[in-house]
Amino acid sequence: MNTKFVNTLTKTRRRRNRIYGLFLPNGSWYSDDNILQVEAVSFYKSLFCSNDSVELNALEDVVVPRLSSEGVT
Repeated sequence: MNTKFVNTLTKTRRRRNRIYGLFLPNGSWYSDDNILQVEAVSFYKSLFCSNDSVELNALEDVVVPRLSSEGVT
């Protein structure tokens, strides 16, 4: 059962966890939600995406363990 106490805790936590603004890489402070969303997506794309080319044959000499059908009854 939600009580006034629990609701107050929830509201306080939401207020504390809200991001009101960010300093962008150019050093300026922005608090517009649309700009914050674009910057957050841009940050994580640059963090997890790579534009480096990958040589597909780089791992061809790696021995991968395999299960054999020998000994299976």
